Amino acid sequence: MRNARSPLSALAALLLTAAALSTAAPSAGAANNLDIRIDRIDVIAHIPHDLADGLFHTELGASETLTGTVLDAGVDVGEGIAHETGNGGTESLNIPLTLDLGVVNSGDHPVVVATDTQLDATAETVTRTFTFTCHLNALGTGTCS
Repeated sequence: MRNARSPLSALAALLLTAAALSTAAPSAGAANNLDIRIDRIDVIAHIPHDLADGLFHTELGASETLTGTVLDAGVDVGEGIAHETGNGGTESLNIPLTLDLGVVNSGDHPVVVATDTQLDATAETVTRTFTFTCHLNALGTGTCS
């Protein structure tokens, strides 16, 4: 019997592979060293709720599109997108996870794949991966950091 792979796990593997290939420093053509950092996942009742995000070296007035995907044991459990206008420096914002696909539990080690695409005179994209440990109370509420 062949090892059947669900389309979702194939997508998760593809996302992790793409993120792993792009976790190096921004490309040589990157004009302003755009970078992204995820500090934590906020969780309510075992559902990933949002990603606390830091965005670095933004271009003043540029259109920023941030996406985040939360994978727990290779399974997509949450996705979100946020839009922001660059302030010309460092920004902090949250990416709301509006697509709830699964749950996390205390002690889980979810992986976040986060991407920022900045559009000004040119397009610049950076993707990073982050691994967290979840610390949830009995109601399944807390953070993964």
